[in-house]
Amino acid sequence: METISSILKWIFTYLFYPAIIIAIFGYIISTIVSIVTKGRNASAIARRLTGSLLPLVLLIFVVVADQGDHNVIADLVASMSAGVSFLVGAALGLALMEVGKFLLKTDSEVGPSVYALFLSSAGVFILYSIMIGILKNLHLPLFGMVVFGGLDIIFRGPPSID
Repeated sequence: METISSILKWIFTYLFYPAIIIAIFGYIISTIVSIVTKGRNASAIARRLTGSLLPLVLLIFVVVADQGDHNVIADLVASMSAGVSFLVGAALGLALMEVGKFLLKTDSEVGPSVYALFLSSAGVFILYSIMIGILKNLHLPLFGMVVFGGLDIIFRGPPSID
């Protein structure tokens, strides 16, 4: 029985958890691609593309500038209690869905561009967390994000990109 327990723990830890992280990235990237390609004209596409690529460009500068052992983001994430950490993730999951619904319904081209910026920022934060080795501290926020984002999709539907 202990062997089965260790096998199941290995499967969930080393197969399913990375699959969830990849699924989050897949959702973010596919939504951003959909937002960018639905632009009405070249100007709208350029705005949306800029919104989606700006956090990635910022990440390059952060990685180059952050060469020391002291990392403010890692310290902040490590200092959060379990409850606060879970609530931050839950708020992010709800915000990813609800803010997207609101911004994608606006007639302005700014809304979809801001949502692309928001999604890209969330993805870049997860990527940065992997790069600096604090993903293990993000289990509870990611759990909250997946659960509450998923529940929002179940009960209210996903953001629609027209």
